[in-house]
Amino acid sequence: MLPTGASEYDAGYGIDRLRELTLVELQQESSHHGTHLYASLHQLSRLIDQGHHPHGQTNHASSDALTFDPLRADLFRPEATALIDEVKLGNEAVQRVLQHLLLSKEAKGRDRGFISYVELGINQLGSVYEGLMSYTGFFADEDLFEVAKAGDATKGSWVVPVTRADHLDEKDFVRVEDPETGSLSLSATNRAPLFSDWLAGSASSRRRITPRGVDSVHRQRSP
Repeated sequence: MLPTGASEYDAGYGIDRLRELTLVELQQESSHHGTHLYASLHQLSRLIDQGHHPHGQTNHASSDALTFDPLRADLFRPEATALIDEVKLGNEAVQRVLQHLLLSKEAKGRDRGFISYVELGINQLGSVYEGLMSYTGFFADEDLFEVAKAGDATKGSWVVPVTRADHLDEKDFVRVEDPETGSLSLSATNRAPLFSDWLAGSASSRRRITPRGVDSVHRQRSP
């Protein structure tokens, strides 16, 4: 499906190049908001979905140019990424996603290592696939707090409107650490942006759970 091993592919689209890009420090403001990473991944998705045979050639051995056979999978269809294509994610946002996908968790006293998906077992790959397939997102039409049992979002979390969160236990509010200051603050989502799961914990934990207190709020106070 992918021309892995071809120097042109590895240099332009390969996983090693993506890994290198996750470590590039974005210096200028234009670099933060530029769309080079998005454009590269968008082009790769298009090639995977539609395929590419230079000059109409279908015989791989007869051409030195890169050749892609079309996959025709729902994941790579333009309709699947319509919202992302509309806003064209900036380099900073895409880089953060790639870091979560390709680098190990940060830990004191050691550098972050690269994750090798080739070495994952069938159960681990299944967990990753399950997490991707079960993911859902939505546009927030009001301000939301993220909550979880004992504030631990790694085992699943939920969101509740700020206006309905006054009776929840303080310990169930999820808190996130500011990467620059190290301070903790409530995990909140403002209206309008697309709400999505924080990339915390394993992919298999990306399911929603409803703590008892949250569930009771929805039952008692939903219109």
